[in-house]
Amino acid sequence: MKLKQLIINTIWYGVIPKISAILAILILPFITPYLTLEDYGIIGLINSYKGIALGIASFGLHMHLTNSYFELGDKFKLLWRRLFFYMIITSLLVTIGLIIIYTFSLSITPIEKKILIIALSIIPILFVPNETIISHYYPLVFEPRKQVVRNLIGAIASIVVSFIIIRYFHLGYVGWVVGYAISPIVIFLLFIKPLYIDLKIFPQVDFKIHRVKNLLKISLPIIPHTLGHLLLSSSDRIMMNILGVSVVSIGLYSNGYQIGENANTVIQGIFIAFSPILQRIYRDKDVKQMQYYYRMANLIVSIFLLLAMLWMKEFYMIFIKNQSFQPAYIIAILTCASYLVSSSIYLYLSTHIFVNKNTHKILYLVFFPAVLNIVLNAIFIPIYGFIAAVYTTIFTYWIVFLLPFIFSSFKKMAQQMLGTRKILLEGLLINTIVLLITFFAYNINYSWKLLIVGSSILLASLYYKKYKLSLEIT
Repeated sequence: MKLKQLIINTIWYGVIPKISAILAILILPFITPYLTLEDYGIIGLINSYKGIALGIASFGLHMHLTNSYFELGDKFKLLWRRLFFYMIITSLLVTIGLIIIYTFSLSITPIEKKILIIALSIIPILFVPNETIISHYYPLVFEPRKQVVRNLIGAIASIVVSFIIIRYFHLGYVGWVVGYAISPIVIFLLFIKPLYIDLKIFPQVDFKIHRVKNLLKISLPIIPHTLGHLLLSSSDRIMMNILGVSVVSIGLYSNGYQIGENANTVIQGIFIAFSPILQRIYRDKDVKQMQYYYRMANLIVSIFLLLAMLWMKEFYMIFIKNQSFQPAYIIAILTCASYLVSSSIYLYLSTHIFVNKNTHKILYLVFFPAVLNIVLNAIFIPIYGFIAAVYTTIFTYWIVFLLPFIFSSFKKMAQQMLGTRKILLEGLLINTIVLLITFFAYNINYSWKLLIVGSSILLASLYYKKYKLSLEIT
């Protein structure tokens, strides 16, 4: 793949989907006057539990999609149909569990409203199989347009519905709940023809126990890994709820975290574009190419997060038209900082693990750091309050970087993919510089910020030119 095509795919997966996020940002001045910290607190709890359910709904079976695409050739659809059916069953099981959790954890009255909120909140879980197939197929065949445009329509529908309910019906968090339920339904309807009819990828009933056992034997270790991702992002608010932190404090934290987490959405889009390329060059054992892409991925993430963190205070001043939310900009900055180091190294280590099907090692990437995050939150939130959760999250995210320097198996992975661990330290140096710049400059005047941005882009261009090489991946 040429660099031009990579940039195009990155724009499709990393930028175009953010049109909906931009729209969500643009409507903030019109809806924040009609929202309270309690609204953010309740939706924060709903999304935290739902996020965990979304992560485990497939029972890790999604990992077989990418591998079978490369390994089975034209016959991959036969397995994909069966996996589609299996994921429907697992999603139903997880949905039942989520209903039970919501019943006992959400303090919503009257009971009729609580039932309605629960019913709407579980809808995204039921559509996990459909969205999992979509999110794996189109990046593999380098057809981002078909996926991204339809997903964007679903996201915009969600935003419009949420806006109307919050702004004109004054129903607070209910608007978000309804909007989140609308999106997967719209996306499902838009993909009926291209996915079910044209590609003939649809659920195929299959109850062969031996096949299910063989697939689950490899995929089940993915659950703690996926759960770890969600615990890193969701356990903080759950722990706050358990430890008796007020809904208002949870709401302030949720507002900052929600804004800051948008950065991770862009990073994920970038890595969706990178992932198929990395799969191919890793299978070809092309170390030079893997070195190049590691540097490029880390550089793109670092520059993007520098811009996001540097201008976060101004963002809040312009778009958040509710004075009670203004202190949350610090939380948003720190949330962005948590993604600095771990993003690129995670992409590489997870690719090695998934391709070689060594799924038992995936626990070290996220699950153990997530457990540590829960322990640290339990210790420090009662002492320092909800702000402690942000710092524990940063600490546990950055731990992923240390794996190739602590465990011999991860050291071997890093050396196989990059040839040397020095490239990791090179990336860490860039990440640390970005963090230090943000720490000292987030509160300075605009002129100095513009100077920093210009200088950073110039240095990034020089860095890129130094390591530029001919890309001829097909």
